[in-house]
Amino acid sequence: INDSSEYYTPRLAFVLLYANLGQMDEAFNWLEKSYQAKDYWLAMLRSSKDFDPLCSDPRFQSYIDRMSFPE
Repeated sequence: INDSSEYYTPRLAFVLLYANLGQMDEAFNWLEKSYQAKDYWLAMLRSSKDFDPLCSDPRFQSYIDRMSFPE
């Protein structure tokens, strides 16, 4: 028997899902949740091409700035 409480879906998975569906407001809603929770997955934000659908939105750069990634 599988208990769904045994599984964890990273918040960034929802960011990518909504971004690829073109639902940017919802994608950024989940990105904020991830940011507030200090998810370690955020380290991939600048380096992964998966986040390209978000890059043209000014809110994305705001997150990059808030996280103080090295240049």
